[in-house]
Amino acid sequence: MTRADRRSGHGSPRRAQATLIELTTRTWVIVEALDDYLTRQPALVTKKRTVVPVLLHRQQLADSLAHLLERLGLEGKARDVTDLQTYLATRLTDTGAAAPQDGAPGREAA
Repeated sequence: MTRADRRSGHGSPRRAQATLIELTTRTWVIVEALDDYLTRQPALVTKKRTVVPVLLHRQQLADSLAHLLERLGLEGKARDVTDLQTYLATRLTDTGAAAPQDGAPGREAA
């Protein structure tokens, strides 16, 4: 990174992403700790009929965590996965081994 990049705020995308990941992890740990604390409380509403303040702070952190996850590009995409038979056939072809006669990988015919 050059001096001009540092002054203009253009850092390495990898470093920026690593920072977001670290911040996300820390936020998640804090939210989990607050969840644990809150579940151990006898009541979440005070005698004045207000919610305990830590619950509000927990919700703010949870919202922040959701925002951080969005910034990281969290998407529920499933990877394309080949079925087992295709994978095994490819592996056997790549290694040059002959396919077993009974269709089960790694078993010798008796």
